Amino acid sequence: MDILSLRLFLRNAELGGVSAAARDLSLSPASASARLVKLEETLGFRLFNRTTRAVSLTTDGETFFPYAQQIIETLETGFNAVRGESSQAQGLLRVAMPGSFGRMYIIPALAAFQARYPLVSLDLRLSDEVLDVVEGAYDLIIRNARLADSSLIVRKLADDRRILVASPTYLTQHGVPSWANRCHASLVCGQRR
Repeated sequence: MDILSLRLFLRNAELGGVSAAARDLSLSPASASARLVKLEETLGFRLFNRTTRAVSLTTDGETFFPYAQQIIETLETGFNAVRGESSQAQGLLRVAMPGSFGRMYIIPALAAFQARYPLVSLDLRLSDEVLDVVEGAYDLIIRNARLADSSLIVRKLADDRRILVASPTYLTQHGVPSWANRCHASLVCGQRR
């Protein structure tokens, strides 16, 4: 088992395709496929379910994934220690989040983050679109919605209080929207005078 094959396994799982992972690691797709087959033979179990359109992790692959990540991180830490390099965070961090969350919490903290981690490059996407972590190759996605994929790690970052407001004129002309009547008790309907 070699480091490149483990990196290939991780990138293939993150990007959802052998071609994209091969391109990311400067390998030919044929070489990448052969490496993955060899890795599966060495491990003794299949890592991926393969179709003509997509690649997804098997249950064994999902179980093995965090261990492979830990192996690579440990090796990189060891290499850096031998080379005398600091263990300071570096590289590209890809993050997607709703625009309102980014403006309220992330953008105000960017200067302090860059001062603390000058070797980290940020690729921020502010979008209210629900994005796929694996397909988009994001390191982190911030959502203010329920998480359907239970294999992802979830942490609460902040409270998100929403206020529904309408002018008296609008309410007179159109009435209270029917979905607003069904909202839970924490929904606030405000009127501007």
